[in-house]
Amino acid sequence: MPLMVAAFAVMALASCGDDDPTGGRKGSVVGQAVDLGLSVKWASHNVGALEPEAVGGLYGWSDYTGSRHSQDNIEVRFTTDSTLVQWNSVYYGGINPPQNICASDSDIARLQWGGKWRLPSRQEVQELIDNCQWQETVVGGQACVKVTGRNGNSIVLPMAGYSPYTGSKEQAGSALYYWSGNCASRAEQKEWKIDGNTRCAAWSLVMRNGDAKPQLEASVRCFGLSVRPVTE
Repeated sequence: MPLMVAAFAVMALASCGDDDPTGGRKGSVVGQAVDLGLSVKWASHNVGALEPEAVGGLYGWSDYTGSRHSQDNIEVRFTTDSTLVQWNSVYYGGINPPQNICASDSDIARLQWGGKWRLPSRQEVQELIDNCQWQETVVGGQACVKVTGRNGNSIVLPMAGYSPYTGSKEQAGSALYYWSGNCASRAEQKEWKIDGNTRCAAWSLVMRNGDAKPQLEASVRCFGLSVRPVTE
């Protein structure tokens, strides 16, 4: 069931999820660049993680601090067939979010890891989907997906689930959700049954147990998702 269509109770507060356990930019452990034969190299592990199979942090889109937990002015309502969002927050990209935050001051991958590391674009995520093999696996007791490029190199993406509000975690061990740096248009988010007065969603890589491949989905920007950086 798509993330935005799940039936939940009304939530007045939404959050970005867990803090970075490595202590932010100064303490972050930078991943290795893995060549999968694509236009960019993908990191060996998540932001906030110490090893490839570790979950790391769950962050809101455009939360470069990695430490936002809630915002009073965001109201998210779930029904059986839609998600309604009232967006008045200056956080997570604000009321009028930029179309692309890759390599910007709002990019947590760039701020945490430095160098040329950044969030992947929507197009780069689609390239990963289309040109790699995807296989569910378990590494060190953690449910993951092994992603293998045509050149034989691979990375693993932990199935960390997502955090829809403070202190919560949904679908941990059964699904993965990773941010891209691109915001969705109002028309695009309505295709995912997200209704609101503003552009309140951004594109994410999503794969659930049993899926042959992941897909791009529109996810509410204040939800906590994983971050896997890329570099040229």
